[in-house]
Amino acid sequence: MSIGDKISNKGEELQGKAKGGVGEATDDKDLKAEGKGDQAKGNLKQARREDQGRLQFLTGTAADQRHAPAGAALARSLGSTQNQ
Repeated sequence: MSIGDKISNKGEELQGKAKGGVGEATDDKDLKAEGKGDQAKGNLKQARREDQGRLQFLTGTAADQRHAPAGAALARSLGSTQNQ
């Protein structure tokens, strides 16, 4: 995941916290809900990017290939244990 993606996702999360705080302070339920939604969206994007990185590592398609063969072997072994 690029640093720009991390910053963008964290920014979205913080923007949601701010909206939620303003909604709480002004007793605006809609703004509070919108803030929670923005927070959740930022968190989901961050989790998705992290999962993509893990998947690339396990399948050997990661940009950093030093550990990819071990990751691919682990993925194969996990796949074989799940089928049993």
